[in-house]
Amino acid sequence: MTLENVLTRKQVFNQRFAGGEAAKAEKILQRIYKNVEDRLLREPTEFQEMRLRALRRDIANILNLQFDDMKRDIVEGVLEFADVESKFMYAALSAETKVVLAVPAVEMVQQAVLQAGMDVEIGTGTLTINEALDEFAINKSAAIRNTINDGVLIGDTTVKIAAQVKDLGANLHKNQINALVRTSINNSASQARRIVTNTNADILKGDEWVATLDSKTTLICAGRDGNIYPIDKGPYPPAHWNCRSLRIPALKDEFTIDDEVGKRPEIGADGVKQVSAKRTFNTFLKDQPADFQDEYFSQFPDGLEKAALFRRGGLTIDRFRDELGRNYTIDQLKALNPVAFNKANINV
Repeated sequence: MTLENVLTRKQVFNQRFAGGEAAKAEKILQRIYKNVEDRLLREPTEFQEMRLRALRRDIANILNLQFDDMKRDIVEGVLEFADVESKFMYAALSAETKVVLAVPAVEMVQQAVLQAGMDVEIGTGTLTINEALDEFAINKSAAIRNTINDGVLIGDTTVKIAAQVKDLGANLHKNQINALVRTSINNSASQARRIVTNTNADILKGDEWVATLDSKTTLICAGRDGNIYPIDKGPYPPAHWNCRSLRIPALKDEFTIDDEVGKRPEIGADGVKQVSAKRTFNTFLKDQPADFQDEYFSQFPDGLEKAALFRRGGLTIDRFRDELGRNYTIDQLKALNPVAFNKANINV
């Protein structure tokens, strides 16, 4: 089995593992909101001014202590996962080469995971896992306090305010912690693999960006699919929240055991199948019927026009975004590619 096969299959496992870790974090988050709700419901139906200060103090203690506990559990899980991932990467790379590889220290891997910034929102800078979890706790604690304060100001009952707090945790905040944990797991895997490849850079010619071949993949990952980057240079996944991409190292020819071409999965209009690892997202999407292409581009503004530019205008998938990963507007695309608009017969 080739390195491409091994690592793409492992990435599927990683996504399932991330889903399990996200579910654990969701339960912890729900417990935090439940404890706040229970504390609110211990108050009389109508708030009493004398008790309000004690209530706010108790709520602050619940939030500080329990968000700290959640952060500790998530970080411990991510670091344990990074250790496992680095050992898996070492074993997978060792099976593909004739030389003895260097083994990075566990502390080096964990330090890389903790220090690596996740560049998941264009233009907002990077966040380490600790910074991302701190920001999450600050923002969600503020949302809970504001909900309580607003309810008190307009004279809502404790029962109504408790229900509003419960709704916060059940919807938006639950989805956000899920995305944060999933993204942190992919970041952990990416950094663990990076340290292994950096430690053995002398036998490698670079890393290939490998995106998921399906209709959910973002334009930034689709456009990078198949790109080769020098070791320890260029972008590393995650490229955005819930990113599923990975970078796979390519051995120098003199160190490979054989030249077998690997396989990767795709999910197109005909369902799931294994295809050549050399197949890129651009080729994958080109081979899909028009309605599949339309559905894919419909995730983005002016999707039907962009689908036509891809299908008839001759634009490849990497031409729909700038170098920073920002998706072009239809007006920007027209200014950059007037010939493509004429070929696609699009008037905007």
